[in-house]
Amino acid sequence: LLNKLKPGDKFYVQYSDGRVFVFSVKKAIVFNPFANDARLAELEQNPNPSIVLVSCWPVGTNYRRIAVQAELVQTPSI
Repeated sequence: LLNKLKPGDKFYVQYSDGRVFVFSVKKAIVFNPFANDARLAELEQNPNPSIVLVSCWPVGTNYRRIAVQAELVQTPSI
């Protein structure tokens, strides 16, 4: 369901020790996994703490991939 995430949406990543990290979506792209797509490298080279989520697109196929880039907006207090 990565295609439902839009810029500005927030999601949470929770570790098994209970820490929760909050991320805000910046952009999403659909790309061919069998081609060298420079847009994917741009997503991966963010200077800020970030995450890139990747899944099949359309769901259940290997035709394309969707990648969603999000930046860290809140870290857990320790």
